[in-house]
Amino acid sequence: MAFCALLALTRHVAWQSIGISCTIEALPYSGAGKRWLIAALWQQTDLREYHSHGLQASQVQEQNNKEPWLAVSLSWIVPGAGHLYAGHWAQALFFLGITGVLHAVWLVSLISVCVPPVYLAVPFACSSIFLPIAASVSAFEDTRKHNAVEFEKNRSVSKDPWLAVFLSIVLPGLGHAYLRRVGFCFLYLTGFAGLYLLSWTTTWASVLYVMFIATVCTHAYALCQIHRRTVRRAMLVFLLFCGSAEIFDAFLLSSIQRRFFYIATKSSLGMSMRPTLKAGDQVIVDRFTYHWRPPDVGEVVAVRVNGMTAWGPQAFLMKRIVALGGQSVQVCDHQVYVGHEGGWSISDQSRCASGHDHPFVETQNGEVRPHFAYGVGEPYRVPEGHYFLLGDNLRYSTDSRSLGAVPRECIIGRIVKIYWPYKRMAIVR
Repeated sequence: MAFCALLALTRHVAWQSIGISCTIEALPYSGAGKRWLIAALWQQTDLREYHSHGLQASQVQEQNNKEPWLAVSLSWIVPGAGHLYAGHWAQALFFLGITGVLHAVWLVSLISVCVPPVYLAVPFACSSIFLPIAASVSAFEDTRKHNAVEFEKNRSVSKDPWLAVFLSIVLPGLGHAYLRRVGFCFLYLTGFAGLYLLSWTTTWASVLYVMFIATVCTHAYALCQIHRRTVRRAMLVFLLFCGSAEIFDAFLLSSIQRRFFYIATKSSLGMSMRPTLKAGDQVIVDRFTYHWRPPDVGEVVAVRVNGMTAWGPQAFLMKRIVALGGQSVQVCDHQVYVGHEGGWSISDQSRCASGHDHPFVETQNGEVRPHFAYGVGEPYRVPEGHYFLLGDNLRYSTDSRSLGAVPRECIIGRIVKIYWPYKRMAIVR
């Protein structure tokens, strides 16, 4: 009787954990019955403990496994991010470094006057196509190789939710086609086409695109029948990562590039810069070069003219520099003369003279009359820190002859390339 009481007291906490509350008084009177009940309780407790430890071990093993297609999706967005998710730091740093190098090569090629526009396709294809593909394949193989065999078998039983998410990132609606949801596939493809057209008219289309992709990916993931324990929180983290990457690229990185490196803009000059530039030419404006050296004679520059009501509150002009501060300039007898310490010389701009020294404009009444002009008929001395600009087509150009010399702070950058239309691709000389 004392032996049974001692056993009951020592196992009282374990009995309470499995829902059994037992005291000595509740045990059967016979010794054999009490010993049988105690043995049963011991066995049940051991089974519960074994099951608990086995469940915890299974959860730890499952948490150590990584989703291969999640790693692919991350590497497709940012090469190397999938390796970070899988814990492969060496490969992650390698792909992130290659991404930075290719982006730097792309920027240098974009603003360089030595690289023809057609060759820009090489660094662009490497950084935007080949590198994400290589990083995604590497992330998939490395992640799958370190997973348990049982986990990989369970992953291939049905449609993989992360494969549907990855296909939705590549092309919205493709993941639903993989899940055989044809209606949703066409619906999201139509929405993607609409957002693409909207991106040409507003800069906020990037925010709408992020929200759209998040909706498509979440819906594709929810339609899958199997949702493993390892990805319960991964979907939220993945969406936050995608949104942060897209916003960083669309706003922060693009703003830095536009502020310090280049601007891609469309020319609306009419005939003022023919034959060098034509209306509709899409050009690259290099802003980086003038951070470490001043503009020079002969370069075609983009100029912001503030407060000119005739061209809007912030007119955007593209002209060629013909004289620097301290020099004198005169347009006379179809020639452009530039005076300096060694005397007067004929500017290269004279080759574009059209037979008129004055710039002409057509009024509302159909009359043609000249502007009030600087440097026409008599020399004009360019103030220090200013530049005298002329259009290549003098007859139809509104330039420094009517606006006066332009200060340095109004010059945005030099125009280095025409990148579209295809037949007009060239380096601007």
